[in-house]
Amino acid sequence: MPVRLPLARDTETESPDDDASGGVPRISLLAFFEAEAKRHDEQFRLAQATAFEGRKQLPALQAEVAAAKRALDDKRDLKARAEREGLETAKLDAGIADLQSQLDAAAGRLAACTGHVSARRTFDREIALARSLASEFYVREAIEVTGIRDCYAHVVVRVSEEDRAGEPTAIELLVGGRRVMTFAVAKTKSRVSASFRPKALAWVPLQPEKPDTYQEHTPAFFDRSRGLVILPTFRRPSHDQYAYGGQAPGPADIVVSLEDHVRGQWGDVQEIDLDRAYAENELAEVVRNKTLALTVASGPFRPSEERLTSGDIALKIKDDWSAFAACPWAGDVKGPLALLKYHVENGEKARFWSEEYEGQFGFRLRTRDHTWIVGDLFIVPGEPPPGRQAMKVAPTREAAIASLGRLHLRVVESG
Repeated sequence: MPVRLPLARDTETESPDDDASGGVPRISLLAFFEAEAKRHDEQFRLAQATAFEGRKQLPALQAEVAAAKRALDDKRDLKARAEREGLETAKLDAGIADLQSQLDAAAGRLAACTGHVSARRTFDREIALARSLASEFYVREAIEVTGIRDCYAHVVVRVSEEDRAGEPTAIELLVGGRRVMTFAVAKTKSRVSASFRPKALAWVPLQPEKPDTYQEHTPAFFDRSRGLVILPTFRRPSHDQYAYGGQAPGPADIVVSLEDHVRGQWGDVQEIDLDRAYAENELAEVVRNKTLALTVASGPFRPSEERLTSGDIALKIKDDWSAFAACPWAGDVKGPLALLKYHVENGEKARFWSEEYEGQFGFRLRTRDHTWIVGDLFIVPGEPPPGRQAMKVAPTREAAIASLGRLHLRVVESG
C-alpha cells in the first residue's frame, strides 16, 4: 500500500521569521541527509567489505557450529547411558561444559558474521524522502527539535464557544491551520475569554490589546537524534500520487504526522477541566495551560439586569462625566465629540439609560439648535476614575470614539 505523507507549507514563499518558530534556525532536510550519507560513506564501504568477507566465512562457521553441536549431543548421550548403568559421570560433566563453551563461542562468531552480512544500512531512503518532500510537498527545511513533545508549542488552542458573559464553553485544537478536535470546558471558578467583546461593545478600544498569536501555518520539524521528519498534517497531494511518485518504499519510520500524533496521544479525555492538572496526560496539560492563557479571572464585560433612572446614572458616572467636561481640548476633538464636550462644559444635561452590560449606558443630549447628540458610553468596572488628562480620540466613519481613563465614549450626531 502507498504511504501518504503529511502536507506542509511551502518554505520558498515564507521566511522562517514569519512562522511560529520564534526565530529558531531551520535546517535543510536534503542537505542534512546528504551530509549524513557522505559522513557515513567510509563506514558503508567498510561494512560492505566486511559483509563480502563474511559471506566467504559463513559456510565454515556454519559447519563449525554444526560440528560443535553434534559433539555436545554425543557427549550428553554418553552421560545418559552412564547414568542408566550407575557409572560415575563427573569427568563427563567437565567435558560437556567444555563442549558447551566451544558451541557458544562458535555460535557467537556465526551471529557476528551473519550481522555483518545483513548490515547494509544506507541513507538512500532518507535522501529520496527529502527530495520527495522538496519537490512534491515543498518542504525543504525544518525546525530542529529533540522530540515530538517539542512540537506541542505549535498546537494552537482557540476558544470556539463562549456564553453571554464571555466564559468559554468549548475550545478547539488546530494543527497546521486545520481543526483537529473540539472539547467542552469545565470549571468551578469564573474564567472569561481575554478576547471577549460582546457585539454591543465591540467598539470599546480597551488597552492594552492582546496581540494575536494565532499562527495559521505549522512548520515542519526534524528530530536529528532519530532522523525523524515531523510534518503537521496528513493530506494527500492534489494529484493521484504519493511521495516517490507511486509505491513508497516504507517512509513510515521516517515521517510522523503531528496531527495524527495529537489524536493518538489525546486518549479518552472528553473535556478540559481548568481546575485540575493532567499529570497523566502531558498533551492535555499543555492544552489546559494554553486555555488558561486565553482567559482572565474577571473580564470587563459583565451582563447586567439593572435598570436605573437617568438621575441615578448621572450620580453613578459623575466623576467620569465631570472629567470629560474638564479635560483639555485638542485638535482631534472635533465634530459630534466637540459639540458634546462644548454643551457638557456649559452645563447642558444629558439623558441616560441603562444598557445590557454593567457600566454601559446610552445617552442623548439636546442642542440649542434643537438637534440631538446621541451615543453610548462604557466605564470599565473596577478601574479608578480619570484625573485631569487628555482624551484619546479614534474617529471612525460612523462615529467618534474617545477614551479618558476608564471612560469610553462613542458619539454620533442625529438631526
